[in-house]
Amino acid sequence: MIPLPVLVFAQTDPAADDTIGQLGRLSAADWIVAASIIVGAVAFGLILRTVTSRLLTERSGPLVAQLVSRLVFALLLAIGFVYALNFVGVSIGPLLGLLGLLGLAFALAFQEVLGNFIAGIMLSLQRPFRIGDEIRTAGYDGTVEEVSLRSTTIRTFDGVQVFVPNSTVWEEPIENHTTLGARRTTIEMGVGYDSDLDAV
Repeated sequence: MIPLPVLVFAQTDPAADDTIGQLGRLSAADWIVAASIIVGAVAFGLILRTVTSRLLTERSGPLVAQLVSRLVFALLLAIGFVYALNFVGVSIGPLLGLLGLLGLAFALAFQEVLGNFIAGIMLSLQRPFRIGDEIRTAGYDGTVEEVSLRSTTIRTFDGVQVFVPNSTVWEEPIENHTTLGARRTTIEMGVGYDSDLDAV
């Protein structure tokens, strides 16, 4: 028996094809206008990011200031991109749908990274410790050197630099030895059974 060829027909998204067609029909003047709008959004976003970072650094700490300023810049850039496409008459509905699917896939693939990211934000907002504090958490004793979006850097008293994931620090108990300024230390000393207790 001679095998018959099988034809497979792939159905394309009409909206996506229409968007690609609209981009292909743009003139040079349309591209220049769209690029000018995006460049303006980038410039305004950089200025607003700097202002936001300076205002929030003293109030909420450098980590929150860095995060919020970057989100403000990304939001303004996205608004400029959308406005530029709308201005030249390009439909952005299919693009937004594609970005939504990509965002969902990214969130599922990087759950641990997002967990550390959110924990870093919560640590910066609640501030159970500051840079330079001596703490004990997740089995490590030392001085806090940095709190990034992924991990908390602790230098132990042995001179070892440890990077503890923020999610671990957030879930584990935190002992801050610096906040109250003073603490009690108990030292056990052994003596011989025949020692004079009064002399000891």
